[in-house]
Amino acid sequence: MVGNDPAELRALAQAMRAAGQHLSTTWQTMDGRLGTAPWTGPDAERFRADWHQRLRPSLTSVTTMLDQTCSALLGNADEQDRASAADGGGSTGSPNRAARDYLDQGLRAAGIDPATWNPSTGVDGNRATVEAVYAYYSQLYRDNPEMAWAGMAALIGPSFYAGFRDLDSFADLARLARVIIDGPLGDKVPPDIAPGLRRLASMSAADLEKEFRWYEHTFLGMQKQIFLDMAPQHEAFRTDGMAGIATLLDAGKLDQQAYDAWAKIDQGSRTGDTDLIRQGNESLLRREQSQIIRDQYDAMYQHPVTGQAVTGCW
Repeated sequence: MVGNDPAELRALAQAMRAAGQHLSTTWQTMDGRLGTAPWTGPDAERFRADWHQRLRPSLTSVTTMLDQTCSALLGNADEQDRASAADGGGSTGSPNRAARDYLDQGLRAAGIDPATWNPSTGVDGNRATVEAVYAYYSQLYRDNPEMAWAGMAALIGPSFYAGFRDLDSFADLARLARVIIDGPLGDKVPPDIAPGLRRLASMSAADLEKEFRWYEHTFLGMQKQIFLDMAPQHEAFRTDGMAGIATLLDAGKLDQQAYDAWAKIDQGSRTGDTDLIRQGNESLLRREQSQIIRDQYDAMYQHPVTGQAVTGCW
């Protein structure tokens, strides 16, 4: 065999992408825990300095390398498909290739350059992409009213920005914690929450800034994960209907539950059954919350000191 096996390259690319996303979540969690850990003294200072100056930059570089390698592997697989088709040695219609095409179609429709989409650069480095994502969802819903998930996703755009303004006010959160702990309600705080409130109340301005950055990067990563999962599904459905969704199922990009959700949307659209359309979109919403971003949400909830406050679980 001359060249490569495109399916194997794409499988390797997906493994690298998953590894990079896991590593990104891990170093961000470590960054947050180190910033709030009650550890003082020379050893603590030396380790924190080493973390910020050497260890964390190394991990972020590996994350970037994995993402770039993933893109390169996918590009090589596409080139092999084109070469095989030109030589009469193969077909460009494999499920993996089609799934990649649907994602590329979504990125183009949104006007997003995946090479510049890096959650670790924060909102300032991703502002245009953040806006493009929600504009894309909004246009999907306007053009395809049965795609109610996209309409709901578009509605969250303003709240997304408002959330970042709230996160930027961690100092207010610390002041509120001091008022609660030191005030008449202090003895009524549940014992499992009181220690976290006290630590939050004592955090320095620098520690609060680190908290904001950790949540900022995590939220941006969640937004990217949702787009990478949902955009190909919407592009597949609006381009090729259930045949496109079946292609994603064959490529392992979605499970049977998601396929069934789109089947309900499809049947509801063809028969005018709005209840089926609603059920299908609700199922997609549950997938997003309970499968696609569950790990990141759990990491936020378990984040020391501020996790329960930010996730609204007090």
